[in-house]
Amino acid sequence: MRDKAINTQIIEKMFLLSRLMKEGITFKGKVANLTLLQLQALTYIKSRKEVAMSDLAAMFAISLPTATVLSDKLIKEGFVKRVRSTKDRRVVNLVLKEGGKELLQTGLKQRNAKLEQMLSFLTQAKKEQLLEILSALLASIQTNNETT
Repeated sequence: MRDKAINTQIIEKMFLLSRLMKEGITFKGKVANLTLLQLQALTYIKSRKEVAMSDLAAMFAISLPTATVLSDKLIKEGFVKRVRSTKDRRVVNLVLKEGGKELLQTGLKQRNAKLEQMLSFLTQAKKEQLLEILSALLASIQTNNETT
């Protein structure tokens, strides 16, 4: 098969996989109100302790107004709070609240169980191979984006 045909099939499969995974990972309980983007945002905020709105926008490749809407929903639900930066009073950071930590833990547990179910047909070796391929692809794309 020629490169162009393979590349076209890869793109189509990745798009379909992304859509099917998004549809297949549904949550239960209070986590059911979260989107995958909101869950990822909570994960990102937890990993950084404090996140400026501009960092949130950059991380998810969304506009600043979209990041504001995303954070407003998380604030309204009581999962995060706004805190003024001690270094620069003009900067407002997002910080995970206790309720957000609990919800995140539950959400990640549910997401991981769904993902395990989706990947259950793969052997451990195939999962490791998939991770290696995805990691190489991401690293290449990130490197190319940095140099352009």
